[in-house]
Amino acid sequence: ARESEHEKVLLQARESRVQRLRSVRDFSMEPIRFVLRNNESIECDVGCETVPAKTKITNMFLPDRRRESARVDKYLMAHIMESATNFPAWKVSKLWRMEAADIVATMSLCSHVPAVYGSGKEFDIMEALDVETSSRQNAAVAFISNCGMGTATSGREDMLKTLRAEGIEVHNYGGCERTHNETETGSREERKAKTLRKYKFCLAFENTIELDYKSEKLFQCIAYGGIPVVLGPFQEEHYRPGGADSLLELHPKDEAQVNRTAARIRYLMSNETAWRAAVSWKDDQAGPSLPLRAFLGLGMVRFGCRTCIHAADRLTRESEQKREDWGG
Repeated sequence: ARESEHEKVLLQARESRVQRLRSVRDFSMEPIRFVLRNNESIECDVGCETVPAKTKITNMFLPDRRRESARVDKYLMAHIMESATNFPAWKVSKLWRMEAADIVATMSLCSHVPAVYGSGKEFDIMEALDVETSSRQNAAVAFISNCGMGTATSGREDMLKTLRAEGIEVHNYGGCERTHNETETGSREERKAKTLRKYKFCLAFENTIELDYKSEKLFQCIAYGGIPVVLGPFQEEHYRPGGADSLLELHPKDEAQVNRTAARIRYLMSNETAWRAAVSWKDDQAGPSLPLRAFLGLGMVRFGCRTCIHAADRLTRESEQKREDWGG
């Protein structure tokens, strides 16, 4: 009964919101116009149509070249899915101060429309451990390419060497100091998922350590790769799917912390029961931790649709504000 009442409240709120939007503009008849490089369709509760760019306009706003930008209806959008450490002009605080773009869409959760990689649609986070634990290799798997990128900011390539020096076997399928070649078939994503399923540990090393910067590496490791190991400090409490051992963290600038984590990995490698307990959150019908579910839920609505919803809400608020200013 409680779930039925909750659903009723949600439906009423949605209907109220739709009516509020229609009082300003019927978006089903006059949809939000989203300028993109290609004329891809966007499914959304708010009317939203893509308009192919006719000039050099792309779907990326460049702080130093304003003529190349995205437009969402009347709004100019700054959109990027790279780290601000590697692209400092895109730091969200700087974009806010510049006021050069009406809509900020970066990987920072402080953006108007956060551009996130992970979602429950793209990655089967609750995929059962269908491979017997005894058949998973007692090693860590990595896909690290773009050699040199991130060496100064995250130290990920040096960390591979450190783990090996600590007696931890690391199999790298990426382009940087590759030790293994892929043998699986299928698309790139399918091959990677099949490979990750072979290992008990998965190194989700980003090219930079930055607030909110989490690429598909982490979510692929959580979904398919046993226990994820990340570089930090990382806000691990936001992304850890289960108990303390369900996600492990390495701090490249803290040797003592790295030694402790390496010792924990060695222990879990030697103790099948402890390793199985670390990934037991997948057996819980409630799913992963609430913070991780909240983050994955953000990406359940596609970026294009979330952008159109933001634009529609903004147009509505501006119109209502004008009415109040005019005494209507």
